[in-house]
Amino acid sequence: MDKPAAWRELAARFKDVSRYDLFDLRAHWRSEPYNNRGEHWIIAGGDPHGNEVMGMFMIAGERAGVLLGYPPGRSAVFAWLDHLRAESYRYNESGSTMTVKDGITVTAQTGTIHSLCSACEEECYRLETKGIAGTAQVFSSSRVDVQRPMVPETISQQIERLRLEADWTIEVLAEKMGISERTVRRHLSECTMPPARLIARYKRIFSNRLNREVVIRKLS
Repeated sequence: MDKPAAWRELAARFKDVSRYDLFDLRAHWRSEPYNNRGEHWIIAGGDPHGNEVMGMFMIAGERAGVLLGYPPGRSAVFAWLDHLRAESYRYNESGSTMTVKDGITVTAQTGTIHSLCSACEEECYRLETKGIAGTAQVFSSSRVDVQRPMVPETISQQIERLRLEADWTIEVLAEKMGISERTVRRHLSECTMPPARLIARYKRIFSNRLNREVVIRKLS
């Protein structure tokens, strides 16, 4: 399958859906399931007079989940939303809610993806770029390598490169590290320099994932 082309076509599909989205189609996430089916997402907005926009989105969202490797069906849509929650800047944490269930107070973390169709279109574009980069890498490997000056990577850039090579979302990386997604995002955005113990942990989990010794170097 030509993955870059598939993501390009899907981005165009989400753009078409957005033309009908006059009421901010959005997805709400909660760490505790919303219903007995165990679903953590509720999609709202789009069209108050019918389900046309919602239906169009669900069809495109299912395709996106399938392209990520999930089986067709409603669960593929939610897998795509989980991916957006981890990767899209349009996902915003809303805080937490408290509910009482069977006499027990349950606290749940919540968040929302606004402008859902735009978020999907942007992520498809990013995944198309990633696919093109992979194709270009394969093509260039058959040529004589041209010597280029090496630009040292920052620790953040090294971690992001390793994350992409490991094919992990930020959420998965945070889980493997045993730290919060926010902390990982701060490391990747160079807002915070990871301490030595976390750099050692990054080395260890990436080494295990990639089946080789990983080195994360500090800039001199």
